[in-house]
Amino acid sequence: MTFKPWQSLWIKTAIIMLLTLGTIFMINLVFPALFGRFFGAFYAIFIPFSVAVFIVYLVAPLSQFLTKLKIENKTARSLIIVLLLLIVVAVFIVTAGDVIYTQALLFIENDWPIILAAIQAEINDNPGLSDIYDFVMPYLDFDALSDVTVDIYGAFQSITNVLIAVVLTPVFLFFLLRDGSKIKAALIRVLPDHMEHDTEQLTSRADTVIKQYFNGRFTSIAIMVVVFTIIFFIMGFGGRSILFGFLLGVLDIIPYIGPVIGTLLPMLYTLTDETIAFGDFAPLAVLVIVFVVNFLQNNLLQPYIMGKETKMHPLLVLSSLLFFGYLFGVIGIILAIPLTGTIRSAVEYYQVKNQTPKNAKKSEVKSP
Repeated sequence: MTFKPWQSLWIKTAIIMLLTLGTIFMINLVFPALFGRFFGAFYAIFIPFSVAVFIVYLVAPLSQFLTKLKIENKTARSLIIVLLLLIVVAVFIVTAGDVIYTQALLFIENDWPIILAAIQAEINDNPGLSDIYDFVMPYLDFDALSDVTVDIYGAFQSITNVLIAVVLTPVFLFFLLRDGSKIKAALIRVLPDHMEHDTEQLTSRADTVIKQYFNGRFTSIAIMVVVFTIIFFIMGFGGRSILFGFLLGVLDIIPYIGPVIGTLLPMLYTLTDETIAFGDFAPLAVLVIVFVVNFLQNNLLQPYIMGKETKMHPLLVLSSLLFFGYLFGVIGIILAIPLTGTIRSAVEYYQVKNQTPKNAKKSEVKSP
């Protein structure tokens, strides 16, 4: 059986990757402590760098706007963007962030016990559900968290990593904004001459996919937060409207799974307040409304704000979420779709590249 050139390339690449992963796995078995330190150091850099890259794509329109204002100096432009973002984040934390945090505490302290009591009453009326309740209850009881043994070293390390990420993210962002094109050009020049053109084409395609995804996703999140907050406020959720609207909007970044998690909390909250619209049918109403809004978003909104490069089959999306989520945690889940879209774009590029000579020969034969 003979393979096409692009197929041979990807088979060789897959074999090299498998051998590399196998080697890493074996070394990890022999020197687990060494790899633990290595991955700790890797994540300490990878997380703030990933966040900085994400922000670079979000602020691209702002960078273009500052260029139109005749702010040509990259250092000044990058510094202005970083300072503006820090101000926006600070204002959000003081205003909306404080409200969301307060509402989340009130939900845990006041509403959650009522929800559990309502569930318990329903269980008492349906004895067949008692086994399921006994199994799930330990995972839903916030009081059980107090019984968990605290790993002081692990907690200190986690806090340290968060602080490092908070400090390094603006630093990475500044240098990526100022020297991003130089870094890209320098990396391409390191490669052999025959690979420079392909690498430039692949990075350009990856840039397009990632920019379309993150810009579209951020716009979608902002719209969803506003829409759900207004809907919940109209339904009578009061102060909880901001909390549930924010959760549904932000969790939408995790396709299929996020909306399910975000819908569960407002559905449960309807059990605590009889004044919410639709009365006994409020949980069903919340479910229907979230389904309709997400359906409209996926079929009307996203096709306009996101390119076709980010459209993927649901099975591929779920597989990429599991794979990259397992490798990189929450950051991997957020980056799963753009990474998969980039890989698919690279495959399509090599397919077109290897088909072009054949098509050219056919056209030469047909021409008189």
